[in-house]
Amino acid sequence: MALDPLLFTQTQLSLLATERTSDLLQSTSLITSIPPAVLAKQHGLAILNLSIISQRTGLGGKIILGLEKDAATGGPGRAEKRGGGRWQEHTLRTGDVVRVEEMPTSGSAKKREKVEFGRKGVQGVVVRVDGGRVVVAVENRRSKPGGCEEDDDEGGVDGLLQVASGRLWVFKVANDATFIRMEKAMVTLQNLHEKSSLSHLHRVLLGIDSPLTVSPSDENKVVESFFNENLNASQKSAVRFALARPDIALIHGPPGTGKTQTLIEVLQQLVRVQGKRVLVCGPSNISVDNILLRLPPDIPAVRVGHPARLLPEVVARSLDVLVRTSEAAEIVDDVRKELDEKLKVMAATGKKRIRGSERKEGWREVRNLRGEYRRREEGAVRGLVRGSKVVVATLHGASGGGERWLRGERFDVVVIDEGSQALEAQCWGAILHGSEMGSTAGKLIIAGDHLQLPPTVKSENEKPKDDEKSAVKIPPSLAKTTPLPKPATELKKLNIPTTLSLPMFTRLLNTHGDGIRRLLTTQYRMHETIMTFPSKAFYGGKLIAHDSVRGHLLQDLPGVEDTEDTHYPIIFLDTQGGDFPESETGADAKSPGIATESKFNPGEILICVAHVRKLLLAGVKGSSIAVITPYSAQLSLLVDAFSLAAGSSTGREAEEWGKVELSSIDGFQGREKDVIVISLVRSNETGEIGFLREGRRMNVAVTRPRRCLVVIGNGETLRGRGDELEEGGFVWRWIGWLEEAEVGVDVRYPSFEEAVSEAAEVGVR
Repeated sequence: MALDPLLFTQTQLSLLATERTSDLLQSTSLITSIPPAVLAKQHGLAILNLSIISQRTGLGGKIILGLEKDAATGGPGRAEKRGGGRWQEHTLRTGDVVRVEEMPTSGSAKKREKVEFGRKGVQGVVVRVDGGRVVVAVENRRSKPGGCEEDDDEGGVDGLLQVASGRLWVFKVANDATFIRMEKAMVTLQNLHEKSSLSHLHRVLLGIDSPLTVSPSDENKVVESFFNENLNASQKSAVRFALARPDIALIHGPPGTGKTQTLIEVLQQLVRVQGKRVLVCGPSNISVDNILLRLPPDIPAVRVGHPARLLPEVVARSLDVLVRTSEAAEIVDDVRKELDEKLKVMAATGKKRIRGSERKEGWREVRNLRGEYRRREEGAVRGLVRGSKVVVATLHGASGGGERWLRGERFDVVVIDEGSQALEAQCWGAILHGSEMGSTAGKLIIAGDHLQLPPTVKSENEKPKDDEKSAVKIPPSLAKTTPLPKPATELKKLNIPTTLSLPMFTRLLNTHGDGIRRLLTTQYRMHETIMTFPSKAFYGGKLIAHDSVRGHLLQDLPGVEDTEDTHYPIIFLDTQGGDFPESETGADAKSPGIATESKFNPGEILICVAHVRKLLLAGVKGSSIAVITPYSAQLSLLVDAFSLAAGSSTGREAEEWGKVELSSIDGFQGREKDVIVISLVRSNETGEIGFLREGRRMNVAVTRPRRCLVVIGNGETLRGRGDELEEGGFVWRWIGWLEEAEVGVDVRYPSFEEAVSEAAEVGVR
């Protein structure tokens, strides 16, 4: 059924506005309601008492600031510094969007109670957090009416240099730019519809037109030879299909089936054989960096995006590096050096600080040098991008209003990897690239797996609050919401998605059917026993374990002993009986307005520790193990427990404890380890299983291991004796399959006393 373009875009805009408000609720409102000290120490969202120790000019005229804690307020050498040169724990990571501002003065109680975005401050991206230093790439430009920009000497970086106290702080903020770009994509689509300018591809994506078909004989002829002859039959079929389709192709890649290898072959055929220019995108930096890592170096490709967010292995193909090493680099470097030297002079303090008219003239020279630098760099970068047959960027970077280096560039094909994890509006941003010139790509290839977790949507995961007075109120200027154009029930009847969590990949499959999809069927990750149930439950039993992985076990790894814990591909530690009950955290009083209720199971923590210790003693490396769980409270307790175990151990064992990876199930999507231990947490008499009802979450969980899957859970609860779980649901059937499997599955019933005793041996109680 065709979508009404106007209703579709209006609904998307309404949903995006709600999500934007939710995002602000969880970030901006928290920052503006809590004193900086609490924000830093209790929430880990800020670093206080910093001073600027270095600055240089980066790509696009960005200023790279080096910030370090003042020794007098807890810098290196102070008691609050932790081992290895780390500060007190915080959540700032490379790629986070942050603000750098003057510290609120201590003389005002009002300022201590509430933080307001100060005039002297600037937004940036964390480049590196290393020991006693944080490096941030910031803009020194502000927007003016009409969309143009100007240098902001008074309120930007230059304003920070003039902070009398020298004390700054860095705090994490919501990235509002992503919502602006998605909204722009929807408005652009509206305008194209109103002007009757939708292309054939656009009409196919909206269900107005049917995809063009290709005969099987023509599909078979599209590839004369493969660059990678080691591709299996299903991969080669998917390559032919993607190349032959004139408009839209979906490559469905279940876990471990070599989706990225398939895309690499598609890209080589498009560029080297068909002479196409391709825009490669994904919802995350890691998704597109993984493609660039495997793309042959002789294919002209460039990675567009902030260097701070890129994998180190692909930085050499980033614009930031290429512009410094290209033939045009010399004409840029001389201005860069002059600008950096001038900035050092302007940042001088004490007797070396220039003042009065001389300082005013200095800032004028800085502005002129920045302008010249941008002009020269613009020419160098444009040349690099236009000379690349493959341009790689995130979906947000490729959207209108995203990376400015892509504006005006034309592409024949858009390829989106991990498309089932992307918001639909994100995808449209890349698809509509070039629409302002009337030249959008005519073909779209999306790769992904809609049977794993969809994109995270905060507004749909929030719990209603019993006490509305406890909720933080968002300022009206920030709380931009738009009602749905029609009631949700009516929109659903018209086939209009009423949730952001429905990705374009799934919607297109529902609209056009299997005719636009090819399934990859040979998997190279899991032991056959681990693969069997998810294959039947989600992929029609079509998955096949490759010979190289069909029977591999932990005991086959070098240096690993043959024990009862390394001999089985699946171990189910059934905690039924009531000795391992779940618990629930209350709402966190430190986080007003933020719901932090979560489930945890202390008994399962002990079992996790005991079992991982057995694996380590058997010779399994810590780096081969991951422990995952659906609940944040359980994850927090796991981190504490494994830290205790590492601290109570010595030598190699202590090192190996520190290498075990701990993660949420959602955070481990796309990853794999030799052994995965899953702590399911839920253990109650009513059969309530919460997050575990989501079959796609469990599909992610059970398809992460290569050689061994260890499941810790209460079989009675997981079989579902309450109303939350319909009989026949994924977890219900999976537990039943585990208990009835005759080969490869070992079901055990751990005792609480043994778990306590074994965990205590490494200091966990």
